[in-house]
Amino acid sequence: MGNRCQQCASSKAKTLDNATDKNCPDPEVEPLAPPKARPQGEKVLKAIARMGKQRPSGGFNSEEGRYSASNVKAVPVMMAPPVETIKDGLWAIKGIYEHQGLKIGIRRLDQLWAGDGLDSYPKGKGALLKEKLFKSLLSGELEIQSIQGNDISAAQPDIQRLSLVQLLRLRVILIDYVPSGASGLSSGAGEAFIRTLDSILFEKLGHRIASAGIVSSEQCSLSSLGREAMMMMGAAGAVTSPQWWAWWVPGSDKQRVFFDAQNFTIADTFPADGVLEITIFSKPDTNDSTGMLRWMDWQVRKITKEADLNPEPPRKNGNVGGLVSEEVLQAGRARLKSTDSS
Repeated sequence: MGNRCQQCASSKAKTLDNATDKNCPDPEVEPLAPPKARPQGEKVLKAIARMGKQRPSGGFNSEEGRYSASNVKAVPVMMAPPVETIKDGLWAIKGIYEHQGLKIGIRRLDQLWAGDGLDSYPKGKGALLKEKLFKSLLSGELEIQSIQGNDISAAQPDIQRLSLVQLLRLRVILIDYVPSGASGLSSGAGEAFIRTLDSILFEKLGHRIASAGIVSSEQCSLSSLGREAMMMMGAAGAVTSPQWWAWWVPGSDKQRVFFDAQNFTIADTFPADGVLEITIFSKPDTNDSTGMLRWMDWQVRKITKEADLNPEPPRKNGNVGGLVSEEVLQAGRARLKSTDSS
């Protein structure tokens, strides 16, 4: 009876069949260990969230896409462009594209303002039609990929009513978003939303600069003011001192101001701590068939005396590009016709 459990040994009246009942397992046979649960990836978590929100008709509620991905590691973002020290007081900022420098500037300004007033929305006649949607986007509860195209189109007029802080934070959230129809979002609606967001954001940034009363909004493009200010904000992540940058007003070869990258404002008098002056060598990427990519190549020089400033504005080959991404560029390349004669 040594191979039987105590339950069987205590009952001699039981037959051999009863003794080998399933309640009396063979101790020499080890039970199989339960399979280990595999960690769920971000796509699986999204799918689970979608299934939980599915309507009987087969569609999904507006809350689709809310999920927790605590096991997904955050990808570090670039907060300063690469910089090379040529000598004391002279630096070279290069090795990235211009649109990447623009993204750095947007992130740095958003970090500087720290979302002050982010939860304040207009009331009364100026109230947002899609306030709940924007609150969910800005809080991270909702991803734009989960929003239907008609909802995106309906929210587009509200962009004009958002504050500058809200516009900036929303652009940071969507900074690498590529409009696509793969998730139920119409690419046309998504592209129109991003274009409107960029246009209004840079125009309001330019208006913020012009509000100092030094630059006339009639003589320059507010959008150009906003874009160039963001490029300097990005460069300031690499060269941090002094905080002032010599800046020729876009569209003018006669007016020079001084941009404060720590307070996002301008002055018309030479700062006591000196300024940083830019010489621009940026050029298109000759290997890019879309013609959209430009290499950022700035030489930055510290100037301590106003008399040492260059009397001429820096050379600029073309305008600062938009916030393009590799996916957008790949799509553009795919639409180009091949020039191969073979």
